[in-house]
Amino acid sequence: MELITDSLSFYEKTEEKLVNPFTALIVFLIVAVLLAFIFFPRWGLWSLWKKAISDKKKILIEDSLKCIYDLAVKNKPCTIESLSGSMNLSINKLEELTHLLLKLNLIKLGDNIISLTEGGKSYAVKIVRIHRLLEKYLAEETSIKEDYWHLVAEDKEHSVSFEEAESISARLGNPLTDPHGDPIPDISGGHLQPESKPLNEMEGGKKGVIIHIEDEPPEIYSKILQFNLNPGSGIKILNALKEGIEIESGGRKIILPPELSENIFIAELETEEDYAGLKKLSELKEDEEAYIAGISKAMRGGQRRRLLDFGFVPGTKITVRLRSLGNDPVAYEIRNTTVALRRKQAELVFVREGGTNA
Repeated sequence: MELITDSLSFYEKTEEKLVNPFTALIVFLIVAVLLAFIFFPRWGLWSLWKKAISDKKKILIEDSLKCIYDLAVKNKPCTIESLSGSMNLSINKLEELTHLLLKLNLIKLGDNIISLTEGGKSYAVKIVRIHRLLEKYLAEETSIKEDYWHLVAEDKEHSVSFEEAESISARLGNPLTDPHGDPIPDISGGHLQPESKPLNEMEGGKKGVIIHIEDEPPEIYSKILQFNLNPGSGIKILNALKEGIEIESGGRKIILPPELSENIFIAELETEEDYAGLKKLSELKEDEEAYIAGISKAMRGGQRRRLLDFGFVPGTKITVRLRSLGNDPVAYEIRNTTVALRRKQAELVFVREGGTNA
């Protein structure tokens, strides 16, 4: 019995020595996999966590630059308090962000007013350009409802490169305005900004065309859409009523509540009489240049919106470039873009000659 017991004890010790290296190998492999899962470049948890933090910081920087740029375009002062409200950030968080923007030389401070440096403005313009090009793309190339264009563009603008944005612009024909009527700035920051005023500031009896509809806040924008009003829609102011402003558009009479009318911007139309003595675009000869005086109110809806999108607003230079056989259509150069118009369309555009936009 003692011999058997000694033999079993020897076997157990031998087996333990044989198992331990195998167990250690398993443990080593598990630890190695866990370490790789955490620290592997690009897709490891540590890398993904650092990228998430970096992406969040990038989004905050870009959103703040857009807010400052927007306030500057509207000639409104940007302060810590106003920026905090616009971005829905606490004052403490906003101050941290401000210090970062100062460190990156994207903003400057003076008398509690925040303004963009040249580098900050250049960065902001690129983000605004990407956002508005995305909205234009969503409007023309997808079936996404217009209520969501702004929200989707807001989400995607931070992940689209400047090169990808230029590819989108080329695909869309280098548009000048987004579907809400906002000008799409070029890379240098220049943009088309037709003179306009809020609908609630228009006088009774005046006629105009919708240039821009503010898409924020979303709930107000959704209510405006229910009235089937879009950039390019012609309107006539009828009456100021207690419940809002009565207008006529597309043969319909509409009463817009005050909170809606102040978010719709109108360019006042010249009357047909104001165009007396002016040439029609269709009368220009090849290589002749002139300046847009206006578009006849006979051109409505999609056609008017298309021309406004290409920059057919008063004061814009236009040149006849190429006539097809039969002179219909004719190619015109406007704002570095070539646009082909049928004769009956060109007859509804009035121009001034003489190398002046006055």
